[in-house]
Formats: sequence, C-alpha cells, structure tokens
Amino acid sequence: NDVNISNKYQQKTDKQHILDNPDTYIGSIENIDSKMWIMNQTSDKIVEKEINVMQSHARVVVVGGGCVGANILYSLAHRGWTDTCLVERTELTAGSTWHAAGLIPLYSFSYKFGRLIQKTIDLYEGLEAETGQNIGWHKCGQLRIAESADRMDEYLNYASIAQTQGVRAEILNPEQTVDLWPLMQRSPNLLGAVYNPDDGHIAPADVTQALAKGAKQLGANIYL
Repeated sequence: NDVNISNKYQQKTDKQHILDNPDTYIGSIENIDSKMWIMNQTSDKIVEKEINVMQSHARVVVVGGGCVGANILYSLAHRGWTDTCLVERTELTAGSTWHAAGLIPLYSFSYKFGRLIQKTIDLYEGLEAETGQNIGWHKCGQLRIAESADRMDEYLNYASIAQTQGVRAEILNPEQTVDLWPLMQRSPNLLGAVYNPDDGHIAPADVTQALAKGAKQLGANIYL
C-alpha cells in the first residue's frame, strides 16, 4: 500500500501558507525541487523560487540520507520504481557517512557478501559517467601478507571461494609479493600473499551526492 507521508509536512506543503508567510521560507528554499512563485515582500518583487512541496503518497519511502539510503533510492529507481522518495531530517551525509573511511575490500568468505561488494564496485565505476559527478573512486588493489602456514592456508581457501563470487584474487609467492610492493621490508617468515586488484576506496559524501543525483534524474524525490 502507498505510504502516507503528508502529516508532518502539511504546513510546509500548504501553498497559501507559504504565500502568506514568505519570510519564513525564503531562506530555506535554495536546494529543493518543486517550483512556484513567492512574493518577496521586502523588495516588492515577485521572484521564482524552489520550494519543497512534498508528495502525499509514495510506493516506497526511504528514511535517512546517508550512503545506504541514497543507494537504496537509486537502485529502486533503476528498477523502474520512480514513485519513491527519500526523507532526511537535516542534509545528505549528515550522519555516519560523512566520516566513514570509504574502503571497499572484496575479501569475504561469504558468497552473497562477496557478490554484493563486486556489484557495488561495478555500480560505482559507472556512476560518474551516468551523473557527471566525481565520486573519488580509486581502484588501488589490496595486498594481504601471509607469514604463517595457517594464514597462507586461509588465503588459498579464500582464493577458491573468490572464483565462485566472480572476484579476482591472485595468490603470490614471496618473490611476486616483493615485486608488487618493492617498498616492503621482506620478513624471513614471508610465505606469500593474496592480492585483490579490484579493491579500492571512494569518498563517501561524494558518492552519496552522486547516487542522489542519479535517483532524481530517474524520477525519484528527495526531501530535506
């Protein structure tokens, strides 16, 4: 069923209330979408401003404007669910997203989680071209060192699982490890390493803004 989201914002979406109280809204309408005319009483001019006229119903309402919320909205929009919206009480990335490290490691023994990470990387690599917004994606790879037989066995086990996930994982011997990272001080206990060439990191705030832009381009709405 549709979700009724109008009650909390009833006063904000009342056009007459806005026209009767322009000073209340004039400072907070720069970054929102639906357009209408507002009388600027201080200059006696009519100016076109953007105001946040919230829809009363939606097929899906996403609560929270962090990277996860924006990703959900974007993914739903890409699947044709455009009667959707995201609500955020302050601004996008205002929660934990803005101080996240942005690391995207593919190393996982879970088939589902490994596939999820790989799909995330695939999404991010096309997001900038789709939206025109830089997300700070750097595919730098990751090297995990083994200095014990148990650790090397773990990496060998992981490499076989990575194949089923569609993830690239290369087992390296000591010489190959040092060749890949010449600055490493080689330990006499070095047995090898596993290398994920597709690992990387992004700028969480930038990718959130790009996801939000992509979702809006596809017809979804965002209310701050």
